[in-house]
Amino acid sequence: MAHGKYITAKVKERRKRRRKRTIQIGGAAAAAAIVLLAAILVANGLQLRAKNQQYEAQIESLNAQVAAQKERQEALRAREEYMQTQGYVEEIAQEKFGLVYPDEILFRAVSGQ
Repeated sequence: MAHGKYITAKVKERRKRRRKRTIQIGGAAAAAAIVLLAAILVANGLQLRAKNQQYEAQIESLNAQVAAQKERQEALRAREEYMQTQGYVEEIAQEKFGLVYPDEILFRAVSGQ
C-alpha cells in the first residue's frame, strides 16, 4: 500500500504542477491580451486625435469663410442702401449719361495734342 500512496502523491504533485502551469499560461495570456488591447486603444486614440485636429482646422477655415461672407453681405447691404439714395442716382446720371442740373456748369478736361 505504501507504493499506492507514493503513486498517488506523485500524481497529485504532477497535477498540482500542471494546474500551476495552466494558471501561469492563462495569466500570461490574459496579460498579453490586456497589453494588446491597450496598444489598440492607444493607436485608435492617436488616430482620433489626428482626425480631431483636422476637423478643428476645417472648422477654423469654415468660420473664416463665414466671417468673410458676412463682411461681403454687409458691404452689399450698404451698397444696396446707397443705390436707393438720390446721391447715387445723380452720380450715375452724371457719369453714364453726362446729365447736369440746369443751373450747373460742367467743365471737362481736354487732352492736349
